[in-house]
Amino acid sequence: MLKDIENLIRLQDFDLKIHELEQSKIDLPVAVEARENAIQQAEEELQNVSTKLAEARNQVTEIRNRIETANEALSKSQERLNAITTNREYDAVHAEIESSKSIVASGQEKLDAASEQVEKLSEREKAAQENLESTKSEHEPEIAELKKKIASIDSRIAEVVAKRNEVTPQIPKHILNTYQFILKRRKNGRVLSMVDEARTCTVCFKRLEPQAINELRKGVKAPSCQSCGSLLVWSELQPEEPAQETTGQEESGSNDSQGSSEQKIEDNA
Repeated sequence: MLKDIENLIRLQDFDLKIHELEQSKIDLPVAVEARENAIQQAEEELQNVSTKLAEARNQVTEIRNRIETANEALSKSQERLNAITTNREYDAVHAEIESSKSIVASGQEKLDAASEQVEKLSEREKAAQENLESTKSEHEPEIAELKKKIASIDSRIAEVVAKRNEVTPQIPKHILNTYQFILKRRKNGRVLSMVDEARTCTVCFKRLEPQAINELRKGVKAPSCQSCGSLLVWSELQPEEPAQETTGQEESGSNDSQGSSEQKIEDNA
């Protein structure tokens, strides 16, 4: 029976890894999208600032043209003063001169304001460009790595399934059937409750009876928890195994899809 329990634990490890990889098929694309959105937002911010800067520069050009035109008109009006012979002509030219001076004065104020706006927008554009470069530098390598992981998920699942299939024939049919029945009802792939000296089910935290603890210590059977239905296994019976490979979910910033061994789970899918 001890060998059966060891095989059950190995089977659980494979199923948890399969669940983790399946979850990563959901989590990793979300992580890629978040990073691509960050780059897109930085690009849009730069484009927005650049558009405003171009508009401000065009405004500066237009104001300068109006000032230049007004100055030319002012010069021509002043030249005409020498050829004036009547008061009516004098009044008309004088009005033209005052109008041109007014256009130049107000234009200069607008030019100063527009030039200041160009300067501010130029600084914002530089900052936005630096932010875009920094964002790309940070996220593009991560995106490439995540996409690489996504592309390999199915093949990695197939490898784990192959190893799982090597273990299942070594487990008695009645034990395997019970395990599979519980597995189908679990959302996180966890069937076994690894019990330690705390003498509680590590899935639902129910205090276990002394008789169950004795059976677990001896490894003569893997009884079910009367509260949550998990198969109980004494933690010290767990065989030493190499560390499981990671799926890259830590890069995605998502929570561990398997959950802690102490976390209570629902029985029903």
